[in-house]
Amino acid sequence: MTAAEKKRADRGNDDKHNDDDDINISNRNNNDSSSSSSSSSSSSSSSSSSSNYEPANRGQPVPARPRFRQAAAVSDFFQQESALARIIAGLAPVLEIKTLPEPDWLPEEAPRIFHAGVGLVEECFDEYLDSVAPYLNSRNISLFSCDLGPAAVRRSGCVPVSPPLPPEKLKAVMAAAVRKIRAVFRGPLALENYNFYPTGLYEHVCEPGFIGETLGEGGLGLVLDLAHAAVTAHNKNVSLTDYLGGLPLGAVAEIHLSRPETPPSPAACGPDDYDPPRGLFLGDAGDPELRRRHNLAWDAHECPGEEELGLLSLALGMLPPSVLPPFLVVEYYRGPGRLAGVLRRLDVMSRPAAPPEPPGPGR
Repeated sequence: MTAAEKKRADRGNDDKHNDDDDINISNRNNNDSSSSSSSSSSSSSSSSSSSNYEPANRGQPVPARPRFRQAAAVSDFFQQESALARIIAGLAPVLEIKTLPEPDWLPEEAPRIFHAGVGLVEECFDEYLDSVAPYLNSRNISLFSCDLGPAAVRRSGCVPVSPPLPPEKLKAVMAAAVRKIRAVFRGPLALENYNFYPTGLYEHVCEPGFIGETLGEGGLGLVLDLAHAAVTAHNKNVSLTDYLGGLPLGAVAEIHLSRPETPPSPAACGPDDYDPPRGLFLGDAGDPELRRRHNLAWDAHECPGEEELGLLSLALGMLPPSVLPPFLVVEYYRGPGRLAGVLRRLDVMSRPAAPPEPPGPGR
């Protein structure tokens, strides 16, 4: 750390700085290797231990794989190179590209994933795919993802402007879109769960059963957006834990984390408020008064706090052991200082629990 950086770090922890300049990324644990079991005939206790680590030279255990791999969403903040942008890229060394062209200062060697800004069902998807295909083929993209839905081919914000499609038609449209993606991109594909609002645009596509069938039939991964799941559970008046448990968690390839706006009271939309062809008009940014009137949760993309970190821990604990460490993207775009602080905490969370020490002599 330079003297200038030390001076800035000592000024305090307000939102502008928030420990931005004294973040130490040199000791990041980024070991993505998975442990393997020993095939030797040993006692049952040794066999149990081998699932967590594999004995190495001189009896030292091999560290277990991380719980997740942090990825930085390349937002407007990244358009200009800065010391803080480089710190964030260091804490989340995988880059999630959302818009093109990408900033020219980004490190060439950094792994990249790509998240499309449109849903599979939207009528503009084919044109969008054509526009990004050259980029996908010019980079070693580790994962391509987009939204699972919506329920109509044309939309205005959160409201359909064409009739919502029935489930089987939705599946057929999405299957055709997946075939088009695979014609231009050979890497892994994943779809993101939407958040449910009672507008008609999210019928069927937020149901766990429909999500599981769609992913299973297409051999696709899941981008688990925890804020979307929380919004859906609230707006449908169901338990968040039950909702998460119904999703195909064995397919999770990526997790999105942010803080939604969630009222303390249950959602209250009666039959007179909901006309599927018209929907509740929430608009592009949402109508705060309408949301308050009906106690609707909203995908606010605020900075994750303790509750969201707890939800992340819960979700990670629900993943089957066979799931590889997913990418984790914090979808908060307004305060890079606060974002850096969250990423530093997540860096600690990502580290696996220390494996048990092997028995010593005479034990």
